[in-house]
Amino acid sequence: KAQMAREVVSQADLILFVVAGDITRTEYQALCELRQSQKPLILVFNKIDLYPEQDREAIYQQLQQLGTGSPKDRRLQKMLSADEIVLVAAEPASMEVRVEWPDGRVTYEWETPPPNVDQLKQKIFSLLNREGRSLLALNALFQARNAQNIIAKKAIELHKTEAEDLIWQFAKYKALAVALNPIGILDVLGGTLTDLVMIRSLARLYGLPMTSYEAGKLWQKILISSGGLLLGELGTSVLFGVGKSASVVIGPSGLGAFAGAAITQAGIAGYGAYAVGQAAQVYLEQGCSFGPLGASTVIKEILDRVEPDTIVFRLRQELERQLGE
Repeated sequence: KAQMAREVVSQADLILFVVAGDITRTEYQALCELRQSQKPLILVFNKIDLYPEQDREAIYQQLQQLGTGSPKDRRLQKMLSADEIVLVAAEPASMEVRVEWPDGRVTYEWETPPPNVDQLKQKIFSLLNREGRSLLALNALFQARNAQNIIAKKAIELHKTEAEDLIWQFAKYKALAVALNPIGILDVLGGTLTDLVMIRSLARLYGLPMTSYEAGKLWQKILISSGGLLLGELGTSVLFGVGKSASVVIGPSGLGAFAGAAITQAGIAGYGAYAVGQAAQVYLEQGCSFGPLGASTVIKEILDRVEPDTIVFRLRQELERQLGE
């Protein structure tokens, strides 16, 4: 039942949490759990006909007293204000009514008052009129984003062996090219080009788009790989007394130094290519929803335009953090 409830909550546009009487610790913990779903929540206090002395501020104060000061409590209190608490009587208790007849008889009958849910209706209508389109769009987009991520993950898993072979192939090509090339600056340029071609080949293999989200992070890996080649050139010049580029100018006497430097830098190049390939797999999976029309991109655009005094605005920080996960 708990799992089914979580699945229902994940698909809901709006959560109505119904309580009656004093809020128990169990109900409060359930509220905190629901709060983590990052969905708009209205606390509905039912059976107000039996608790006429209750008001929204009193219920809100009780919620604060149940809090322990934990991060969950602070997130709940930040999201749920007194304005999100409504008082209703969905099925009022029957009342005994005295009936006096014209002939002087007196009888007693039980009457059930009509439901009193006007406050809840007004709250929902107000919320839908002001934030309805944003709520519906965000919920649908987050579900689409989850579906995109699942598809991307499956694509990564299905082509795992082929991708590993492709990465190792490019790593060997890059290592061989760096080993045979005598000019250090060409090592860096050629290595960078090899990394870019490898990333594009992986994207085609998986059928996933290249987006600006992953491009920025992959450039960091590529720069680290290129920096490793430069450090390798400097390191071999210290170790062997001459760098790979300089050993060519020296002539035949520098062949030993060239061979040592070539082997060292080939190892660095191969490892760098493998690291870039592994990073590309992760970023292709994570960035599939950040294209121009991707779900994550549209979600971010909606969050950037929400008005300050809305429920979605209060959820914005956590929703944006969820986008980054």
